[in-house]
Amino acid sequence: MRVLDKIVSCLFFQKPESLNDDKVTTVIIDVDTLTHSGENSRQSSPQDKIPTLKRLATFVEREDLPLVAVLRGQPLRDVADGEEIRGVTVRYVERQEDAAGFIGALLKRTRRGQSLVVTCDRRVEKAAQTAGGQVMHSATFRKALEPVETPRQRQNSRPSPEPRPVDENRRIVNELIDPL
Repeated sequence: MRVLDKIVSCLFFQKPESLNDDKVTTVIIDVDTLTHSGENSRQSSPQDKIPTLKRLATFVEREDLPLVAVLRGQPLRDVADGEEIRGVTVRYVERQEDAAGFIGALLKRTRRGQSLVVTCDRRVEKAAQTAGGQVMHSATFRKALEPVETPRQRQNSRPSPEPRPVDENRRIVNELIDPL
């Protein structure tokens, strides 16, 4: 089961088996609210957008799930409107106020309940729910973006204990040899 399916099942109190019929098939992300929390978040700079798109592409490769990233402002020089980068389709809206209508229109083209919108903008949330999409808060999705750590990686990430000084090691060995 994909990480995103597990998160959705927890959020909507569904058993993982019940997600088979209404499985999320498309994720639409309001990128500016993903990088900056808050409804009136400032527009991300191009220096913020490119790394975010790369992280989303890594997520898409891991989860094998189509994703539409909605960015605010003028199209980037490297990525045109409607262009796909490693599974992420990039779309642009001029202002944040336009995002709700644009995302609502995208949702109307998908089957009801099978799209997930990631945002923390109340207008986008309302438009998504009206159009039949599921909504996830940006902060929750950020956790799904973090790389999955295996037990071996966790074990290797623990700091190793400080080595004892040589004199301390000699003292311990001498005590073991001559206990009295």
